[in-house]
Amino acid sequence: MGIYGEGGSNAPPEPVLGHPVYPPPNPYTHQGGPYAPQPSYDHMPAQAPIGGPPMVIPTALTGEWTTDLCGCCSDCDLCCQTCWCPCVSFGQITEVLDEGRSSCFVQGTIYALLCTIGVPCVYSYRWRQRLRRKYMLEKGCCGDFCLHCCCGWCAICQEHRELQNRGLDPSLGWEVAQQNYVRPMVAPTAPGVMLR
Repeated sequence: MGIYGEGGSNAPPEPVLGHPVYPPPNPYTHQGGPYAPQPSYDHMPAQAPIGGPPMVIPTALTGEWTTDLCGCCSDCDLCCQTCWCPCVSFGQITEVLDEGRSSCFVQGTIYALLCTIGVPCVYSYRWRQRLRRKYMLEKGCCGDFCLHCCCGWCAICQEHRELQNRGLDPSLGWEVAQQNYVRPMVAPTAPGVMLR
């Protein structure tokens, strides 16, 4: 007698029209046989959100500013640019924070127009808030609005340096900055795990 039933033949049976032919079950495979090893999921990371794999941001890059507010002289070129034409520095920051959706020129022009009437802080402090939310930065001793009213240029320099230190150099513009950006580490996944 063969493995496929009576007749003594080891050849598979002839297919019958309308019925699919399946290979014989193998009890030693992972397809649910009695000796199949059961998968263990305790070593696998949690499933990634639909938007992509979970990002692991190093703790050194969260919570604290990488430079002080009064550290303007650590980058003399930026300090001079912000002192003589703060609208350019501000426009560069906003273009990167807005991920290219608004241009440096438009944002810089808005800032320059607000400077002519003496109230650029009314607009600029909101971008500092956005930067703080993005990188979970601490607020500091006074609020963002007060900081931009009293030390607006120092605040712009600090925001610019912060983005530079985090890999997004505003002076390069969004298109180039995002190409040079080194993303934070991604949590490793087990081989064979499919993420959405």
